[in-house]
Amino acid sequence: MAWFGINKKNSKQVIPLMNGLIQMLSMNNGGDLGTQNKQALNKIFGRSPYYKMLVDKRGRDVARVKLYLKDLDSKDNEKITEHELLDLLNKPNSEMIGMQFRKLTQVYYDNIGEWVWWLARDVRGNVIEIFPMNPADITVRGSKNEKWQFNNINGVQYIDNKDIIYCRDINPAQPYGRGIGQGQATSDELSIAEKIMKLIGVTFDNKAVPPFIINFKGVSETEVEAAQSKWLTKFKGIANYAKPMFTNADIDIKKLAYNFEETKIVELGEMQRNQFREIWGIPKELIGDLGSSNKASSTNAWNIYAENVVIPNIDIFIQVVQYSLIKEYNEKNNTNLELCYKNPNKADEEFILKAITSNPFAFVTNEIRALAHHDEWEDERGKQIFVPLNFTSRNGNSNRETPVNNDMKTTDTEEKISLMGKKNLIKEEEEEPEEMFGKEDLLGLMVLLGLMDIGVMRDELINTYLFVFQQAGDKTLKEFGLETPFIAEDQKFNDYMQLVYDKSLLNMHETLSDGVRELLQESVKNNATKKETKAKLQEILDKYTKGYALERIVETEATATVNNARLVSAQQSGIDILKEWLTQKDNKVRKNHLIDGQTKPLNSNFVLVNGNLAMYPGDPNLPPEDRVNERCFLAFNNGYNSLAGIDEEQKTAYWNNQRAEIEEQKNTLRESYKNMFGKLENSLNDFFK
Repeated sequence: MAWFGINKKNSKQVIPLMNGLIQMLSMNNGGDLGTQNKQALNKIFGRSPYYKMLVDKRGRDVARVKLYLKDLDSKDNEKITEHELLDLLNKPNSEMIGMQFRKLTQVYYDNIGEWVWWLARDVRGNVIEIFPMNPADITVRGSKNEKWQFNNINGVQYIDNKDIIYCRDINPAQPYGRGIGQGQATSDELSIAEKIMKLIGVTFDNKAVPPFIINFKGVSETEVEAAQSKWLTKFKGIANYAKPMFTNADIDIKKLAYNFEETKIVELGEMQRNQFREIWGIPKELIGDLGSSNKASSTNAWNIYAENVVIPNIDIFIQVVQYSLIKEYNEKNNTNLELCYKNPNKADEEFILKAITSNPFAFVTNEIRALAHHDEWEDERGKQIFVPLNFTSRNGNSNRETPVNNDMKTTDTEEKISLMGKKNLIKEEEEEPEEMFGKEDLLGLMVLLGLMDIGVMRDELINTYLFVFQQAGDKTLKEFGLETPFIAEDQKFNDYMQLVYDKSLLNMHETLSDGVRELLQESVKNNATKKETKAKLQEILDKYTKGYALERIVETEATATVNNARLVSAQQSGIDILKEWLTQKDNKVRKNHLIDGQTKPLNSNFVLVNGNLAMYPGDPNLPPEDRVNERCFLAFNNGYNSLAGIDEEQKTAYWNNQRAEIEEQKNTLRESYKNMFGKLENSLNDFFK
């Protein structure tokens, strides 16, 4: 029997000692949480659709990971995709295929913390079939000298220890006993979920509990029966629904039905489902819940799930099978095979792609084909070092040789450059054609531009926003005649930056990324040259480094940040004061913002003409049509119009001062955004050199 966790080194001396120790500590039956509890979990798995869906998904996703073998004795650790061992794992027995077999194995492990395989052998002792057994049926856990005992619908079965592979999720309370699964750990939550559903079911079933009791006071039993008959005749049936009743009798009615709203049963059920999903480590986006998701969370959901759920479980599976089944095969056949899997984390593919793009000559063609999910070439072409079709030697010689492996004793020039194709063999005297922009360029450029990492944008800008926030807050307190320093780095600034991230940067990032991606795809589709593609990309980036897109961004963000800082400073001041919405009073003021002079308490919302609410002009919570290119600003007063009683010249001076402050902060933000977008521009130029 294979025990996961025993060191391979000196295993012959360790195993007898360990078997005795394990039997002594666990008293053979494992001191587990009870076979009945494990069986009950299997039954709940079939009764709770949400629980089954979560466990099934984990099982399927682990089972979908592709397996292969490596020959560690071969020169290049040869990758083997066709082998009798893989055939056995892909068709383990006559009752199930490999996907079902591995999914069931994972479901048992997740649900009750154990999985057991029974190895069926031929007369020579070779494993010919594998049958997953229900761990809940284990009544005696075998050892070197004792058989395993299973009690199932076929009666009691005894199986030799050498024909069992056993894996368990170790229970810290009984480290040498039976395993404990995620399902067992959540047994209380499962019980509550079942009771919720039963309570709902009771509501719709007739359990001898009437919906209400009608009491006719002061009448005899005979009169009650007559009244009941008359009541049912008059009001029973769909045709009599909602009919009024008129009576001079003294009637008392008691309602007995459950009230879902009072019991909060809907909210409790929702909380239970979210709790299950989080416990099982499944992001909500992967089960179709996109209610509060954004593009970044949706894009990264699978990678987070793969890294924290799928890979740890497949690692355990691989180690157990390697130590037992593969080890036995290696010893019998004098081989040195290792079971491996293809990493399901797509983030690793992006890293590999970046590495290949930076130096393609470090990889052979089959490595590139594998990344593109193409079959490997079995001939010598697959082992040649990859050379891009647009490769040009440093001396400009078009009749160039491709770097080759030292092991490849190739003297034929045409064979050395076979990957480039005969059409790329151009005579020295001919003019070099313009290089085309291809799919490999598209993928490489997306990586080099770093468009997929919005966190970089946030990190580049946060210090600038903090500076603007601090400056505007200090000036506002001085406007109040206070010398108190403005505290910018508090929770309110963090909350504001989160709003900027969610409402501004995400949209900005998505717009720019989509624009670049569409352009690159069009270049590939239309067979554009690199020169043409670079020129069009430069046009897009120019808008963000010196064009209208940059000005729109800094106008919007400077106004919002200054006004937010003014509001926060007023709140910090402790002065009993009102806030006031002021416009530029010109024909450019949008219709929804014609609320000049509207005053509100500091913690209340302004109400725009269209009914939208805002804490200040440029509030990121407003839709784009109400905040982009915002020019209104925030003023304060003591309950009367702040500009009342002053002449037009003074009003103009006040507006000019406010506008000058925003213009000053626009310059600060402009430089920061230009630097950030400039880095993208530099990456572009580096790529096309």
